[in-house]
Amino acid sequence: MVQIIKPGSQNNNQGPDFSNAKIRIGKTTWAGNVELHIRSSDWNIHKHSVDPNFDNIILQVVWQNDRDIKDKNGVIVPAIELKSRVSKILLEKYKSLMSASHFIPCEKSVPAVNRGCCLSHLKDDNDIFVALPFQD
Repeated sequence: MVQIIKPGSQNNNQGPDFSNAKIRIGKTTWAGNVELHIRSSDWNIHKHSVDPNFDNIILQVVWQNDRDIKDKNGVIVPAIELKSRVSKILLEKYKSLMSASHFIPCEKSVPAVNRGCCLSHLKDDNDIFVALPFQD
């Protein structure tokens, strides 16, 4: 079991995707960097095992764990696969939104949203108020 204690900070520069993360695998707590990939084998394609920026990887988060990957010392880097953890219903909803041709992909769903729920979020955020038709 992998527990995320601290996700770390997103890295917008060269190197791992997240730095200074803290996770627990079993009874061991790890601190270091986390890398994200579609497939675990992308690690080798990107040549991370020979890049010193990736020396302190504690976890690889992947959509598909198609291969064990190793760091420069030959130690297998733990990976967590998301493919088996994401609901098929959620994935279909995501695909539908991403392929929508509307300016706002979810605009057809707005009328079905509970007004009280939205108003409480708008009230909390105080950013902007948009008048939209809601079902009560």
